[in-house]
Amino acid sequence: MLNLVTTHLVDALSTYIDVRTGTADAVVQSQLVDQGTGRLSVTGKLVLTVVRLEEDRLSRSVEHYERVAGGAVRAVEPPIRLTAWMLLAATHDTYTEALKAVGHAVTFFQHLRSVDFAAVDGVEDTGRLLIEMDSPTFEEMNHLWGTVGAKYLPSVLYRVRLLSLTDARPATPQPAIGRLDITAEA
Repeated sequence: MLNLVTTHLVDALSTYIDVRTGTADAVVQSQLVDQGTGRLSVTGKLVLTVVRLEEDRLSRSVEHYERVAGGAVRAVEPPIRLTAWMLLAATHDTYTEALKAVGHAVTFFQHLRSVDFAAVDGVEDTGRLLIEMDSPTFEEMNHLWGTVGAKYLPSVLYRVRLLSLTDARPATPQPAIGRLDITAEA
């Protein structure tokens, strides 16, 4: 599901920039640095990179069983709710073009605070993504860019909450326990 969500956001942001500037395919999802060469993997684009995933344990369900047709019960693992940090970095040749690209991303997400799963092609879950800008400190930014393996580029960081991941293979239903007899043996 994570790839579907990021693809949806990249396509929507790219369309937004295309309408305003006439620049098609302005946004891509990619790692920022080619692991083999250590150079930027994409230039002249706004690059969306997932830089962190974290489980949202507060919203995790504690239910491990569900009833199915006929009164049977099957074991299920509750969905995992994730928070993803998405870095949008401008890899343009000129600094002013990079700032324009980041500005377009900020105005796009200013109006797109949430996305219903129904709007994302291929996602069958119900719910929504909550999108908010994250403002790391200078020290955190230093660590982030060191981890990414690139020198600082004009960028903005967003936190996307409530991505839901569920195993598509549910357990086989088992008959429910209807009665429990306990006899004491002496």
